[in-house]
Amino acid sequence: MGEHDSVLVLDDEEAIREVVCEALEDHFGDIRTAPDLATAKTHLEATAFDVVILDINLKGENGGEILKFLKDNETPNKEVPILIISGLLNPEFMERNQERIEMLEKPFGQTKLLEKINKLLNLSDKANAPEPEEPEQEEPDLDDDLKDILGS
Repeated sequence: MGEHDSVLVLDDEEAIREVVCEALEDHFGDIRTAPDLATAKTHLEATAFDVVILDINLKGENGGEILKFLKDNETPNKEVPILIISGLLNPEFMERNQERIEMLEKPFGQTKLLEKINKLLNLSDKANAPEPEEPEQEEPDLDDDLKDILGS
C-alpha cells in the first residue's frame, strides 16, 4: 500500500482486532488497536493515521461516535479515510456519511479487507494530490521579432 504506514483498528472483539492486524502487518508499519472509544480517542488525538478501521456496534458503546468526535474536534485525523466493519450494516448510515467512508460487512476475508483499504487510500491520495500545473508558455522573444520586422 505504498507510502501509507499507520492504521488504527477499533473493535471490541479481540479476535477481530488480531485478524485485522495480521492481515495488515505486511502493509502498515504502525498498527494501533483500541478495544473501546476512550482508547481510540486517545490514539486519534495523538497520532495521524492513514486509515481508521472501526466497528460501529461496540459493547455498550456506539462506534459511530468516532465520526462525530473527528468532525467536532481538532485532531490530526479530521479527514482520515474510515473503513467501517460491522455485522449489521445500516444503508441509511452510509448515506448520511462522507465519501471518505467505506463499509465492510462481517464476516470478511483478508482480500476484501485489503481491497477496501486500498480503495480508501487511493481516494485519499487523489483528494490530497496537488493540482497539476499548467505548462509554462514561453514568452515571445521581442528582440527577434523586432529584428524580423526591421530586416536586420
